[in-house]
Amino acid sequence: MDAMDAMGYVAMGYVAMATGVTQCPSSTGHREPRCETVRPTKVREGARVMVRRWVMAAAWLGLMGLAGCGEQTLGQQREQQTVTNRSSPDAETLPAGWRWETFGGAQVGVPDDWGWTNGSQRIGQWCVDTGRPRDLEPAVGRPGASTLVGCNTDEGVPKETLTRHTGNIVAFESAALDRVPDTGDRRTVVVGDAAVIIQTNDPTLRDRIAGTVHQITVDAAGCPVADPVAEDPSDRPMAAAELATITGVRSVAACKYAVHRPEGAGRVPPLLASRTFAGPAATDLVHALVAAPVGGGPNAPEDCMPEYSYGDELLVLLIAHEEGTLRVKVTYSGCDHNGIDDGTTMRRLTREAMASLNSGPLAVSSYSGVLRGILSPN
Repeated sequence: MDAMDAMGYVAMGYVAMATGVTQCPSSTGHREPRCETVRPTKVREGARVMVRRWVMAAAWLGLMGLAGCGEQTLGQQREQQTVTNRSSPDAETLPAGWRWETFGGAQVGVPDDWGWTNGSQRIGQWCVDTGRPRDLEPAVGRPGASTLVGCNTDEGVPKETLTRHTGNIVAFESAALDRVPDTGDRRTVVVGDAAVIIQTNDPTLRDRIAGTVHQITVDAAGCPVADPVAEDPSDRPMAAAELATITGVRSVAACKYAVHRPEGAGRVPPLLASRTFAGPAATDLVHALVAAPVGGGPNAPEDCMPEYSYGDELLVLLIAHEEGTLRVKVTYSGCDHNGIDDGTTMRRLTREAMASLNSGPLAVSSYSGVLRGILSPN
């Protein structure tokens, strides 16, 4: 076994080992991210395998990103980055054909034809060859599990800041993490506790994206940056109405939150992503949820420790209908307490109910083996 194989693949650090969670990172920039294990077979020229000071890319541990390997101090690096805690003049206006993306307390606009990817792997592991054509399609990246290869930057401009290695990407991470300074094709905007890395070789596009970055408390989908259920995932929605009885569905805002971990450090606000479903898409989603059988699950509490039984992430659905808004909690990441909860009735997760909630920016990052048949793309 060579050094590369020995380092292998690390899935979410000790939390994964403690809970038995099967890592399922989105590692493609396509519109519908696929869950798969990245197993490198060789390292591209210009890379070397080494032991490196890494921070595990685990949003639910509060690190929310990948540690950089620059030699400058964090303070020196931040001096070379844009720091803003208020909206820029263009921050709340999007060009036609663009959409909002959210992470923590930061919101940024990107062209609507950009996909989604694992930002930790795409940027931090630019040198890794997985044996398939490297995906360099424009994408929005969030922190995820990644291989642990030390991609050698040598002298000159760090290669991880160049789009010929990473493609066009907007990536989120915690502002508390070390990262290489802005150079090459990169510009970093820090808002509150979140950092937005903008990487494109088109300076006009780079500045245009940077001009949309702003700090939020509620995002464009209507999702609060912080939600009590992230601190206490056992908290049930207020029983305002039953999911099966609502009529005149207008829209569904799906808000994805990281479950709080007491051992986390450098936390950013728990909102990881959001997506809005409107018109027929909203109606179809609600119908799929209602069609799920009553009872909750599937669960396998023997597969993990109780303190990790809710897993690492969950969804809050804000369903706007003709009589108001219904709040529904969807838990799917742990070995226990899984289900669709409207505050009155708990329903069982099904592949049909989760189909649209496991795609795009909402693609599930980790799940227990008991849910493989529901959440695995294969």
